[in-house]
Amino acid sequence: MSEVAQSAALRRMSLLSLVGGAASGVGMFALSAVVARSASTSDFADFGFVLALSQVWFILTVAGLELAAPRLLAGRSPEDRGVIVGSVLAVTAALAVGAGVVALLVADPLAGATRSTRVLVLMAAAFGVATGWRAIVERLSAAHGRIGAVAAVKFAEAAVIVGGAAVAVLVLGRPTWNVFAGTAVLAALVAVGAYLAVLHRGTAPWRVSAGTGRQLLAFARYSAPTTVFAVAMMYIDKFALRIGGDDAQYAQYTAYFSGSLLLAVQAVFVLQSIVLPATVRAASGVDVRRHLRRAVPVLLLALPLSFVCSGWLVVQVLGPKYHYVLGEGAVFAVWATLYTINILGMTACVARSSRAMRQESIVLVARTAVAVLALGALVVTGRIDIPTVALVMVALELCESVNVIAMARRHLV
Repeated sequence: MSEVAQSAALRRMSLLSLVGGAASGVGMFALSAVVARSASTSDFADFGFVLALSQVWFILTVAGLELAAPRLLAGRSPEDRGVIVGSVLAVTAALAVGAGVVALLVADPLAGATRSTRVLVLMAAAFGVATGWRAIVERLSAAHGRIGAVAAVKFAEAAVIVGGAAVAVLVLGRPTWNVFAGTAVLAALVAVGAYLAVLHRGTAPWRVSAGTGRQLLAFARYSAPTTVFAVAMMYIDKFALRIGGDDAQYAQYTAYFSGSLLLAVQAVFVLQSIVLPATVRAASGVDVRRHLRRAVPVLLLALPLSFVCSGWLVVQVLGPKYHYVLGEGAVFAVWATLYTINILGMTACVARSSRAMRQESIVLVARTAVAVLALGALVVTGRIDIPTVALVMVALELCESVNVIAMARRHLV
């Protein structure tokens, strides 16, 4: 197995995902609950679209660096680590500037296409760039061994989000969506500043060294496309519904997504904290495949029930303006279950083989193209609604399940 897969940084990252993901997830969900209860349906729809649209600028900012940085730092001397960190921060700064320029150029056309405003597009860009910066410096801090500092910053960020939302409601009564979005941007920027303070000691000047630049470029050839299309698969349904549906549908879809998929993401964080270290320690890929084969039946029984229950509970928390139909909730539970299991299987394959990452990149491109065609046809024909969109995404996850099984047979040997 490669030195990358054996690195302690990879094991530390699993702990970071568990602790940090839980903190940020709770904070953002609390913010969503406050928005849903205190703002209008239209404002909640706008806020949900800001979160979805921000991922476009997130991927422009990170470009796979959040995956490459911990791997580049594994096993390096303190001097080399400082140079690598300085190089990564320099590249991130350049990408952030480029993302900002793109936001200014496309703000008006994108706002028109998605029935939004220029302010919404620019706010989404600000949040995406800020969270991209946060993702990279967070992982750099973790790779330096500052897990405690990372956990503290994540909890502080969640406190800023929840506290800012509470103050906004108490002071303004019924704040608009941009007040809540601004709170999320501020919290991300506070986190970035804290992480940069953690990294300041021992970091070389922000300029790209020749060796680090070549390594980053080589890694980005595979990781950046995977990141782009993975994010596209998570958010393309929301773009389609925003274009073809109305505010009430979009707000309800955001409520469903918060109920089932938010818990699915947290389940992935928790289970990855088990799968990744087990994958690293396993003597062979066959052992990994055996562990997965034992876990999948349990997950197929436990996850759907937990997702249905969590979806119903979450919609109750969001307020009386949103309902939870069992039929639609069940479809979302199936989607979330398949998504969780597929991510775990894909993670195990990628941890054992870089060829699996290349294969997954190609599959993600194909899945995104199919999703665009299917959901685009629904928009054009005026037949887009919540159950149909969810069924399309379930069908795509079933195809991904077939791909993950094939990858496991090929790479977990």
